[in-house]
Amino acid sequence: LVAIGTIVVAGAAAYGFGISGDTTEISLRIQSFFEDPTATLETVVDTVQSMGPLGYLYFGGAYTLAEILAIPAIPLTASAGYLFGVRDGTAVVLLSATIAAAVSFIIGRTFLRSYVEKLLESYPDFKKIDKAIGEEGFKLMLLLRLSPIFPFALSNY
Repeated sequence: LVAIGTIVVAGAAAYGFGISGDTTEISLRIQSFFEDPTATLETVVDTVQSMGPLGYLYFGGAYTLAEILAIPAIPLTASAGYLFGVRDGTAVVLLSATIAAAVSFIIGRTFLRSYVEKLLESYPDFKKIDKAIGEEGFKLMLLLRLSPIFPFALSNY
């Protein structure tokens, strides 16, 4: 289910950005995104308004991508209510955030795990947190997610 959601979201994001498949075009779009993410997110909002019903899928793709990249999604969350109304905006944000959390978790547990284990050797405090999460996972993750000090998106990894 997560894999299907990821494919749909990635396709919607690529469609919305107008990416055809040319690697040069893709690299230019990625570069411009990292140079000015705020302008890119504003462009996303403007594009969604002009897309009609397909805007839900496009907006969900952009939101999911922002969360996976740990970019603060507060502007997009607020925009969802403005663009789609409270009920539909909440639904799009919840679904997108759930998909992003699942993808981030999978990335963190598979591709980044060996890197994190090496990093934990250098920082014993983080190693203690990792051990505590292993023992009391649900309780500690809940507390980390509620903490304003620790970025929400990073706790997915």
